[in-house]
Amino acid sequence: GLRRSIRVEEHCLAFPATIIFICAIALFSGSWKNKAWFIPLGIFCIILINLIRLLFVCYVFENFSARFYQINHSVVYVIVVYAFIFLMIVWWMNKYSKPKKIATP
Repeated sequence: GLRRSIRVEEHCLAFPATIIFICAIALFSGSWKNKAWFIPLGIFCIILINLIRLLFVCYVFENFSARFYQINHSVVYVIVVYAFIFLMIVWWMNKYSKPKKIATP
């Protein structure tokens, strides 16, 4: 029979998404104590989402059309992961990143 294979390359491992998340949280205001647990939580969630995506993409590759695979590989992942990162950043901004109050005379 015909043998097909999937390669998981470096950019498939969510490194760019993780770096964007870490930099965003590190650059926003907030205590380093909160950042010390929030950043690892975000990294864990991004890795978990990516692992689920890799399993799903492999399943789609084996059982569906090439077009459906391409859409899920390229579009769906980007939307899901970057929407998650956006929501984590919004959560950080609303809950932990309080602007400094300036005393007015």
